[in-house]
Amino acid sequence: MATLPEAPRFPLDVVNQAAEKEKGGGRPEFWEMVFWWTRKPLASARAVLAAAALPADASVNAFVSRVLRARVNMRGEVENVPRRLNPDPPREKVRPRKLIPIHTRTLGTMLSIFERLR
Repeated sequence: MATLPEAPRFPLDVVNQAAEKEKGGGRPEFWEMVFWWTRKPLASARAVLAAAALPADASVNAFVSRVLRARVNMRGEVENVPRRLNPDPPREKVRPRKLIPIHTRTLGTMLSIFERLR
């Protein structure tokens, strides 16, 4: 049984464009050399793994919209990637802290311990 990546109608161009947008362009070439371990194009990995589980006659449009979560315009270009659609993560409420100095006779130094105010 053939899977979607083996089919000739697999949207390889859309996957490549989504991975390129997700990786983030517009930076100098040396940027990728320094930060290569943090810039992983997950769109391509997500697409290949999900497509391997689908049969060859699966809907390509549904695959692009649901798995890649990409919007493709009329020219066949990817307009967005999921990373840019994610909302900002919620911020934690920071409670004020009180600094309590404790003197130790054995060490002859002063220790500082933070205690949360309740």
